Amino acid sequence: MRHVPEENEKGRMESERRISGQLPDPVVRVGLLLTLVYWIAQSLYDTLVHHGFFLDMLLPEDPAILHPRLFAFLTLLVLIHFTNRIATRPRPIFPGSEHHAQEEVAFLSKTAMEFIDLPLDEDIYRYIGDRIKDLVGDGVVIANSFDEDADALRVRSILGAGSLIEAAVRALGRHPVGLTFPLTEEARRGITKGILEKAEGGLYEACFGKINKDLCHRLEYLAGVDEVYGVGFARKGGIFGDALIITRKGNPPLNRGLIEAFVNQASVALHRHKAEDELRGLSLVDELTGLYNRRGFLTLAEQQLKIANRMERTMLLLSVDLDYLKWINDTFGHQEGDKAINEVGRIMKRNFRDSDIVARMGGDEFVVLVVEPGDGTPEMFITRLQNTLDARNACDGMLYPLSMSIGVEPYDPKHPGTIDELLQRADLQMYEQKRNRKKSPKARV
Repeated sequence: MRHVPEENEKGRMESERRISGQLPDPVVRVGLLLTLVYWIAQSLYDTLVHHGFFLDMLLPEDPAILHPRLFAFLTLLVLIHFTNRIATRPRPIFPGSEHHAQEEVAFLSKTAMEFIDLPLDEDIYRYIGDRIKDLVGDGVVIANSFDEDADALRVRSILGAGSLIEAAVRALGRHPVGLTFPLTEEARRGITKGILEKAEGGLYEACFGKINKDLCHRLEYLAGVDEVYGVGFARKGGIFGDALIITRKGNPPLNRGLIEAFVNQASVALHRHKAEDELRGLSLVDELTGLYNRRGFLTLAEQQLKIANRMERTMLLLSVDLDYLKWINDTFGHQEGDKAINEVGRIMKRNFRDSDIVARMGGDEFVVLVVEPGDGTPEMFITRLQNTLDARNACDGMLYPLSMSIGVEPYDPKHPGTIDELLQRADLQMYEQKRNRKKSPKARV
C-alpha cells in the first residue's frame, strides 16, 4: 500500500531520531580531528605571541618543539582530505534530509536528461538499477525485465549484493543474472500499480517461490535483511519489468515518494525504448520471412567484420538462392511462391545458430554470415542444408521439390576485406552452381 502523509511524518521523525542517536563513524572521526586541530591552533597561537614573529614560530631554537608542529600540519592535511571525501561522496536521499525537496527535484531532472541521452547500446535496466541504488543507499537492488514470449521476469542486474553473489552462485549452481521467474497473476496486478509494496514473505515471495525457501532465509540472514519491497515498471497497459529493493537492518526508511516518481519516469522511458526497438526491427527485418532484410544484414555484418578483424577470428559467408521460384509462381501462383520463400527462410533459421546472421536479401536470394564456424568447413554447411532439403522433399503431400544453389566464401582476418567483396565472391560460386542445375522440376500430382 502507498504510504499516507502520517506515515511519511512518522518515518521522518524516526530517521531524525536515528541520526541524532547514533552518529556515523566518519562524523565522530571528523569531530575528534576538529577538536585536535583547535587545540593545536591554540598552541601555535600561544607560541606566536611568545616569539613575536612568524619565522621563529616555524623554526624555534629548541628542535624538540618542531615535531609537534609538523605533526599538527600533517594532521591538518589529513583533516582536509577526509572532510573533502565525506563532503563529495554521493548520499542517498532519505525523507527528512535537509533540503531534500530540492535534492529530489535535482535528482529527477538529472535522470530525465540521462534517459533522453541514453545510448541505444546501453542496458537501460542496468541504468535504472543504478539510479534506484542511489536512492536506497546500503541495500540491494535487483532490476528485472519482462520477457513477453516466456511471460516471465528476467533478472538483468543485481547491485549492492557484494559477496552474497558468490553465496548465491554456490547455492544455485549458476549466476542469478539471467534467471527467469514465470509471472503470476498476482504479480502482474502488482506491477501495473507502479507503487512500492512490501513483500510480506520476504525474498521467497519476491521470487514467486522459485528459489528454495531455506536458501532465501539463509541469504536474508547473511545480508542482514530488514525488508523486501517490489515496484513495477508499467505504462499504458504494457508491462516492462520490476525492481526488488532489499533494505538492511539499521537503515533509514526509504524515500517512497521519490522512488515511485523515478519508477514512473523509468516506465515512460522503457515504453519509448520498446517502441524505438520495434521501429528499428521493422526497418531491419524482412516482413515475409522474419529474417533480417538487406539493410539489417549489412548493418550487423559490418559490426561483426570489425570484431573479426580485432579478434583475428575467421567467418564464413553463404550466398543461397532458391531455385525455380519463377516456375513455382507460374505454375502454382505467387501465393505458393511466397510459401516457398517462407519455407526456405525457416530451413535457413533452423540450420544456423542465433549468433549467426541469416537474412533475405530480396526475391529468392538469402545470405548467412557464420560468425564463429569453428571446425566447420564450407562443405559441412552445404551438406547440412542439402540434407534438410532432402528430408523435406521426401515427405508426402509436397506439391514440388525445393532446391537451393549455394556459394560459400571464407573470411580470413589476415587478408581483410569488405562485406561487399565477400558477397560478390560468394555470389559467383552460387551462380556457377545454378548454371549447372538441370531444367525445371516436374510438379507432383
